[in-house]
Amino acid sequence: LLKDPKIKLILEFNLTRTIAEMKLQEVDDYGAAFPISCDRRNFCVCKGGYGAKKITKDGEEYFTCVPCEAGTSSPVNKTEQDNYAACQECEVGSYSSTALSSHCVKCGKGKFGREGVTGGKNESESCEPCQVGRYVAVGGATQCEVCPPGSFCNTTGLTEYVPCPEGHYQTQSSSSKCLPCPMGRYQNLKGSAACEDCSAGKYNAKEGERDEFFACIYCDPGRFSGQAGASACSNCAKSYFQSDSGQSECSICPDGLTNKIEGSSSCPDFAP
Repeated sequence: LLKDPKIKLILEFNLTRTIAEMKLQEVDDYGAAFPISCDRRNFCVCKGGYGAKKITKDGEEYFTCVPCEAGTSSPVNKTEQDNYAACQECEVGSYSSTALSSHCVKCGKGKFGREGVTGGKNESESCEPCQVGRYVAVGGATQCEVCPPGSFCNTTGLTEYVPCPEGHYQTQSSSSKCLPCPMGRYQNLKGSAACEDCSAGKYNAKEGERDEFFACIYCDPGRFSGQAGASACSNCAKSYFQSDSGQSECSICPDGLTNKIEGSSSCPDFAP
């Protein structure tokens, strides 16, 4: 019967568990042994909020469970639990304000762990808000993210960056504000890192324009804009004309005709 591997495994498990429990009872004189849990692999580990402490008696090592103090928590890694690990200090970006904590509390969103601060006992000691120009959207961060181009972060402790509104842009990261689109340009989308040019033959004389239809105006007859992004149209030179609106260049007057003023839409005069 004992050759059956299943029976042998059960016997070994029960025997190991009984020995572990007996050893724990033997350390009562060294301090209270708090409740433990024994899993199928025969490891006895401390409950949440407690850490293990080794005790030597009669030349043999035993362990008992001791309460975790503020600034520490019980081991969260199962391997550490199985190795009878002591209470562990809260890492950077976390803290524990009370004793018997089974885990450390992460710094909240919009905050990050103070550099080099471990074993923190409260949020103000362990965490600080993200600076202007930065944000963090998750808890327990050790640093904040820079606000990307096309956005701004104008206050501390932000949990997300703010997209630039329509008619504005920002080419740089970590910015505290967005800039209005300059004359000759527009932007109808939020969160943009650049503005769009009005096309040649059009102009825009205002900053912060959002809609191309209203922002970019056709040049009048007799005037032109030769490049995209113009803030004004130019007059056609003498002896040149433009009869249509929204044009990028002027035409020379036909042979035998001319005009005597700039910005002409025709050539009404006879050439000398």
